[in-house]
This record gives sequence, C-alpha cells and structure tokens, in this order.
Amino acid sequence: MVLSSLKGIAEKNLKAAVVDFRIKIPVYFTDIQRQAVLDAATIAGLHSLQLIHETTAIALAYGIYKTELPEQDQLNIAFVDIGHLSMQVSLLVFNKDCSKFCLIHLIKLLGAETLTKFCFSFCC
Repeated sequence: MVLSSLKGIAEKNLKAAVVDFRIKIPVYFTDIQRQAVLDAATIAGLHSLQLIHETTAIALAYGIYKTELPEQDQLNIAFVDIGHLSMQVSLLVFNKDCSKFCLIHLIKLLGAETLTKFCFSFCC
C-alpha cells in the first residue's frame, strides 16, 4: 500500500510511468525482511533493480551532486549514521571518474543510547 502510494506520487510529479526503482533499507534487515520488501514491490507493480543500504544511498547522493572531485587523486570519505541503538559506517573512495565502496559495516551495540549512558556514568 505504501509503495503503491509512493509510485502514484512519483508518476504524478514526473508525468511518466514508474516501473523500475531502487529502494533503501536498513543494513540490519535479515534476508526474510529483504525478501518481504521485494515481494511488496512486486505486489505494488514495481520492478526492484536493487536494494541498497541507507548509508550507501547517502554516499551515492553525495558523489552524484559533488562537483569538486579530484581528477587524479582519490578522496576517501566515511559516512556515519548513529541511530538510537546501532551505528552504520560506509567508507567510499571518490575521484572524478568513479566511486568505489570500501566498507559497509553495522555496529549493533553502539548507538546514541549507549554513548549517552557512557557519558552519564563518566560525568556523574
């Protein structure tokens, strides 16, 4: 239902049919949850090209819109997402012609709640 609604909104704004798409998912999704997302897309009449992680989507958007990338040298950038209970890190290498993923990692037990508890216990 949600994907069908998003499809309708996209078609209305683009004034074109939307069939193929990529969808971002949390890195902690299991294979069953990933398959459920793909099944929901099929039910909505969409063809999923790829499931990508949230931090990967952010990194790709950065690389697409960044115009001052070096010609020869490489630019190493880490994208960090600190959630309530976990932290996701994506490390990418950019240059003018291409980008390459070096690392995508999930740290399940280190999030904002853990950092807050540590700071509280250290200070008080």
